Amino acid sequence: RVTGDKDFIERIFDTEEKNRNENLFDVAMTFCDELIAVFSDCTIEDEYGLNNLTKAYFRKGDALKIICHYDEALIYFIKSGEIDKKLVEAYPENPTYLRGYSVSLEGLAGVYKAQNKLKEALKLYNESLAISKKLAEAYPENPDYLSDYSISLEKVADVYKAQNKLEEAVKLYNEDLAISKKLADDYPDNSDYLRGYSISLVNVTDVYKVQNKLEEALSLYNEALAIWKRIAELYPENPTYLRGYSISLERVADVYKAQNKLTEALSLYNETLAISKKLADDYPDNPDYLRGYSVLLERVAGIYELQNKLKEALSLYNEALAIKKKLADAYPENPDYLDGYSISLGRVAGIYEKQNKLEEALSLYNEALAIW
Repeated sequence: RVTGDKDFIERIFDTEEKNRNENLFDVAMTFCDELIAVFSDCTIEDEYGLNNLTKAYFRKGDALKIICHYDEALIYFIKSGEIDKKLVEAYPENPTYLRGYSVSLEGLAGVYKAQNKLKEALKLYNESLAISKKLAEAYPENPDYLSDYSISLEKVADVYKAQNKLEEAVKLYNEDLAISKKLADDYPDNSDYLRGYSISLVNVTDVYKVQNKLEEALSLYNEALAIWKRIAELYPENPTYLRGYSISLERVADVYKAQNKLTEALSLYNETLAISKKLADDYPDNPDYLRGYSVLLERVAGIYELQNKLKEALSLYNEALAIKKKLADAYPENPDYLDGYSISLGRVAGIYEKQNKLEEALSLYNEALAIW
């Protein structure tokens, strides 16, 4: 527990990050706890110690958020933000601390958004956005600050979209897109900036899809898909990039389905289903990957249902239903998982109804209704 051994501390952070990247969140959090124990008694004069303490608090909060332990996550994000605010006040000339405070606000806001507390999330995201904008303008030669500003725009827009304020969302998404494109063009070998540009494309395109502008949506989805494919090939060991590629395939398939091009849609859905299954199998402790697999099962089942292949559709819907129930039981703090389970009950019931198995259908409809 020697706070001055910087190499030792960096090794702990590196080990924590390695476990996090491998989706071993429980293991990663033990290293966060070790770091918190090392630096918990630091005073404001110990700039190095407090910086590491807030970093450890934030990382633990982020891990807890990923595994849907939202109430616990809030505790650690709040602690991280409190320390960041103290560092900003004690060392106002250091922009790194102001940036850290902005990131902590976004972490806290992300938990509120996951809990569907959109008003609280929007307030914090806007506060973070103001800081990010200030830093980007004060340090125009630093691309990371410009990237932070782009991400902050996206976060605020996401909340507007969730509130169905599409006009406000599109305005911010397009501003974000212009910035992320510049960063991707200026730094073509930077995977984070490429990824950011791809996400920005998808955000704008999602709104086009809602507005039924399918040709425009398909063009931008394919552009995003090409970027994700490139990133996934460059970093095959990173599951996040593989998942990004999978989601991009799914979005293109969604447009084909909306255009009634079912053969093309089914081909892409099956490709992304195979990727999603691999991620769920390789990282069983990551609920997002398991949920992603269940969603793809339902996408393929939906095509079979449209083709009146009810037996095949029912088999996949039931597999998805079992996963959704597992997630709802394992993560009761996450309302999305319970909603997903309810929707899956309705899908299975719908097939039973088409098969004239009315008692089975009614039983599942009633179970879904009880959840709602």
